[in-house]
Amino acid sequence: QHNVYVEGHGYLIDHLGDMHRRNSPDHWNAQFENAEAFRESWKPRQGPLALIDALIAQRLEQGSAEPLVILNMGAGLGDFTVDLARRQNVKVVHVDFSERANQVAQQNVDNAGVNVRVQIITAENGDFLRKFKAEGRQADVIFFYGGLVENTPLEADIEKTFASGVEARADGGYMWVVALEQPFLLGLGDRTATDIPGEFPHRPGLVYDMVAKQPGMNLVREERGERPDKHPLKPGKEPQDHMHIVYRGLFVKAETPKSIVTPSFSFK
Repeated sequence: QHNVYVEGHGYLIDHLGDMHRRNSPDHWNAQFENAEAFRESWKPRQGPLALIDALIAQRLEQGSAEPLVILNMGAGLGDFTVDLARRQNVKVVHVDFSERANQVAQQNVDNAGVNVRVQIITAENGDFLRKFKAEGRQADVIFFYGGLVENTPLEADIEKTFASGVEARADGGYMWVVALEQPFLLGLGDRTATDIPGEFPHRPGLVYDMVAKQPGMNLVREERGERPDKHPLKPGKEPQDHMHIVYRGLFVKAETPKSIVTPSFSFK
């Protein structure tokens, strides 16, 4: 069993078993039964947290006490959600399609005492964003902070979700994207990519191509680098060290981008 990539289409996964399909909630529900195995995978993200602090300060300096509305998409077990919600002037919407992940996230939110600033939603990213926009709501910052924008192998679906994210953001709002490219295992003595069933890495340039073409979208900065990771590669297995090539990008929605002053920030 392996991934089959078709240029311009994405990954074919019909031949994969259900437990290898990242677009199946059952896969992630099984993975997150052992939530502790992911503890080393998702650590505090100081760069984006510093950006949020700066945006809150910027808003207060402009005389607005309105909370910063933050969407954390594909939010998993809620570690980053909790870190975001520790800020006083925010409203954080945590979205994940895994019921098990959201159960753990709710426990983490409760334990941190930040319930009043967090809403946890079980839904697909794209479905939630379209509903969010239809309700007339807008976000100031959207984090697509994980392996994929959408748990789908199809590039057309990923682009549709990006477009929904653009529409759901206020003018001057930001989109922070972290996308995994092909993973490889440690200890092989080289950088040979490993074909992990169910991993749907982005092709190089995919994020920029899809986001920058959306009306009013502007790239602030982007970078690529290696990111160590350690979690089970299959449900029920032991965590395994591996590496990803990671794309990180920050985009802003603005018809006149020069009018937007983005605070200095680090991706990490």
